[in-house]
Amino acid sequence: MKRTEFQKCAGCGEGIGHAGNIDFYVVEVQQYVVMKQAVHERVGLEMMMGGGTRGAVLAEVLGTNEDLARPLYTRPHRLFFCHACALGNKFSAMEMMDIEEQPV
Repeated sequence: MKRTEFQKCAGCGEGIGHAGNIDFYVVEVQQYVVMKQAVHERVGLEMMMGGGTRGAVLAEVLGTNEDLARPLYTRPHRLFFCHACALGNKFSAMEMMDIEEQPV
């Protein structure tokens, strides 16, 4: 990881090594949207192939391998956490999406 990629801790706002630890955490949060039409087509193909595991395997081989979900944003939300904040705080994915990335 290059120097330009580092960010401050999203939990406490300090540098990621402020407590003297040599480890830190990088969390990438990405929101996806289910492509309902693709899911319906895939389930239909699986059912046509007999359903169950066998139908799913045959649909995998014979199907178009289309994405069933797509990311909502072009890049994941990337957050850095120092050792103390990573082990001491609990954040939900929605809370993480609201935290601004903090370049050093």
